[in-house]
Amino acid sequence: RSAGVDTVTPAGLAAAAAPESVPAEVPVVVVSPQFRSRRHYTLRRSSAASTRYSLLPADDATAAARNAYVERTVEVVAMTAAALLPAATAVDAQLRGAAARGLALCITLRADNDFYSQVDHLRARGLPVSTASLAALPAFLPCPLDDATGELVVSKTGMGSSA
Repeated sequence: RSAGVDTVTPAGLAAAAAPESVPAEVPVVVVSPQFRSRRHYTLRRSSAASTRYSLLPADDATAAARNAYVERTVEVVAMTAAALLPAATAVDAQLRGAAARGLALCITLRADNDFYSQVDHLRARGLPVSTASLAALPAFLPCPLDDATGELVVSKTGMGSSA
């Protein structure tokens, strides 16, 4: 449970069932603690004859700050599940059941510290910039905030997906 949002586990999805009259869609909450971000979507099957799913922004804040990489990844996972699951446990039936029970799928994104520069965290702890100091830092540190603007300071290391 996160901020009043019930979450669905894979086992919970498999146990869910609802009549066909309930829409084949479920709320999705994508949380990124490192970026202090929470986005709300609706995952919906495109049509009854399709295994295509769309992840649609559920509020203005999410619509204004789209993340195509995250959105497409969630869509591909849903489409893959739909293609792999037997007809008796079709993904749309799982979504209808979850939605009927008022559940949401909550996804938490975390990036390893190696993806972003940790120099600010090292300096704040009085540690030297070294491999040993980096190894001593807690995992999944949040991006620091600029003191003047309050904006996130994201310094990529080049070790991420674009490397």
